[in-house]
Amino acid sequence: MNSDQQLIQNYLESQSQEAFSELVDRYVRLVWATASRVTQSSLHADDITQQTFLLLAKKANQLVDASNLAGWLHRTTYLLALNQ
Repeated sequence: MNSDQQLIQNYLESQSQEAFSELVDRYVRLVWATASRVTQSSLHADDITQQTFLLLAKKANQLVDASNLAGWLHRTTYLLALNQ
């Protein structure tokens, strides 16, 4: 099993969709559950989940050295949901 940092690095170096998909698979339940709890709406949770992973794709280069991707995803999701 690759670490989060290895997957982000693979995504950045070769635009590996497999690496990014593995990150999504690993964290989609966390992200969706966080969004759902904050918004009390599964429809909004779906949208926020998509927004969160779009931000991950855009900011992946800033997260290569991040030791806690789950924390970053949770906080980002929470903030997006609050702004919904």
